[in-house]
Amino acid sequence: MPKVVADLRESRFVIEALRKMEARVVEKMISPGDYVVGEGFAVERKTFRDFIQSIFKKRLFEQIERLHQAYPRCCLLIEGDIEYGLTSLYNPQIFWGALAKATVDWNI
Repeated sequence: MPKVVADLRESRFVIEALRKMEARVVEKMISPGDYVVGEGFAVERKTFRDFIQSIFKKRLFEQIERLHQAYPRCCLLIEGDIEYGLTSLYNPQIFWGALAKATVDWNI
């Protein structure tokens, strides 16, 4: 049975879905990151909207840097209707550029 540490502030829906998939979920305050899945592997979960807001508020790369410093392996999970979200942006390259930077600079 896989063990997942979930931050206390995370979605009840996601935590219950993990439990239905027979994961052993331990809830506690963790920072940075939203989930730790396995030894030294963190997941930062963001909605598309939160991801874009994090770019404009200039906090995205700071969050990613902290995540990268705290865990040897990291994953950025962006959820939602990306295609629809991109149509609402004046310049969709903002999304793709930030995602590329996270991948290249931090191997996320």
